[in-house]
Amino acid sequence: MNKRIVALTIAVLLWIAPRTFSHPGSGIVVDRQGNVYFTHTGRGVGRIDPHGKLTYVHDSTGGHWMCLDAEGSFSRIQPKFFQRITTAGVKPSLIFADGGSPVAVAKDGWLYYVSNDERMTPGGMHLSRISPSGEILRGSQELEKITEELGITGLADGSDGTVYVACPNAVFKVKSNGTFITVANPVEPKDCDVDYPDHNPKMKLPSLRGLRWTSQALCTRLGLDVIQS
Repeated sequence: MNKRIVALTIAVLLWIAPRTFSHPGSGIVVDRQGNVYFTHTGRGVGRIDPHGKLTYVHDSTGGHWMCLDAEGSFSRIQPKFFQRITTAGVKPSLIFADGGSPVAVAKDGWLYYVSNDERMTPGGMHLSRISPSGEILRGSQELEKITEELGITGLADGSDGTVYVACPNAVFKVKSNGTFITVANPVEPKDCDVDYPDHNPKMKLPSLRGLRWTSQALCTRLGLDVIQS
């Protein structure tokens, strides 16, 4: 992504931030053409093209999470619980979550999300996944023991087919077979001012929100209002 697109994206998000609810959207993705897509809670999904033009491509009064389906695994179907907002057949596809759960489409073609209980509805405790054929599976019980206590606040697809899972103060790397390794637990950023998300002192800091893997770094937004990589 070029510097102009980065600057325009930051400017638009700063303009949006004061106007959104206290728990704003965390979805932002960039396609191969350099278009930046972001969730604007209460408005929908916006797109900034490589020339800096802002257009809204989806309307929603909610909206929190979104992911890019790069290979179009869901380009001709609607995934259960979520919504493909791009035209059928278009690749990459955009998957929109109108609240409820982070989402990520991994290299294996499955849509990973976070569920609450045996009903497998979107929530905040268990890593789950949906296949293009509609099959739904839960992750490993060992990981669930951790995430049931901490909660899951972000997902990202890795370049090697893994999925990264962010909790308020930890990050894990999960393989498609359910095995996982700990990337960081706890996450302890240095020299940051304390700023509890939603002004809630019960929140575990640094309160990671959202997650993104690049070829050079794993990036997340902190409740401490800094970006660590």
